Amino acid sequence: MTLIAVALLLLFVGSIADVPVMFLALQGTIPLAFVFIVGFLADIIPDFFWYWLGQKISKENLQKLWFFKNKPHRLENVGKALDKYGAFILFGSKFVYAFGIPTQVMAGAHKYKLPKFVLANALGSAGWLLLLYSLAHFFTSSDIVEDYLRNGKIALAVFLIVAFGLYYLLDLCFKRFFTGKE
Repeated sequence: MTLIAVALLLLFVGSIADVPVMFLALQGTIPLAFVFIVGFLADIIPDFFWYWLGQKISKENLQKLWFFKNKPHRLENVGKALDKYGAFILFGSKFVYAFGIPTQVMAGAHKYKLPKFVLANALGSAGWLLLLYSLAHFFTSSDIVEDYLRNGKIALAVFLIVAFGLYYLLDLCFKRFFTGKE
């Protein structure tokens, strides 16, 4: 029952749920293989829906949205960014919460090639889970950290701060792609 709840959490909350779930897996509460497999699938499956939705919306309909209607150059900048850095943007969108869905939709609307889309998202999801594993492993097994962070709640808090700090830093970097600055 617990694993079903975790799987639903990962699927419906998104990659942000990977953070505490990975930490719990390394604590032995949840099987690690389960977290990698279900976390990967839960990160990838919704991407196909958002890509499909982007194809159905199309660029013409996106131009009608207030975000692009008020500043039409934004849609052009997004198209240029996807043409030039598409795989990198899709890969990086896995590391920045709230950046993934718009990226997937825009990739679909701009008819980004599906094989490249799948590869970039799969590598991004795998990279995200490996990063979380590395951070969680460091915060749960390092002798240095154990000396200073004997309380598991503090370790989880520091782990969350580091993970969200990485989100913030990557978010700042990727915003440049959508503003047209290089």
